[in-house]
Amino acid sequence: MIAYAVDGKCCFQHSTIGEEPQVLQGFVNEHRAVATPEVMEVYGLQREEGEQRLQNLDGVSSIEAGGEDLWTL
Repeated sequence: MIAYAVDGKCCFQHSTIGEEPQVLQGFVNEHRAVATPEVMEVYGLQREEGEQRLQNLDGVSSIEAGGEDLWTL
């Protein structure tokens, strides 16, 4: 996964097509901050389910950044 910013918005792309995503806690631990749409894309989730899973992670909290939730450790 490669993340970058364009005009203040977080953009991302997969580094390997067909690659299995890691466990969500590990994903957040590795990237330190992830946006809800990023989690939706990587894990194939709807917004509500993605946010619920993120809320259930240990030590993860959200802040609003640019009109989008950013989940951090």
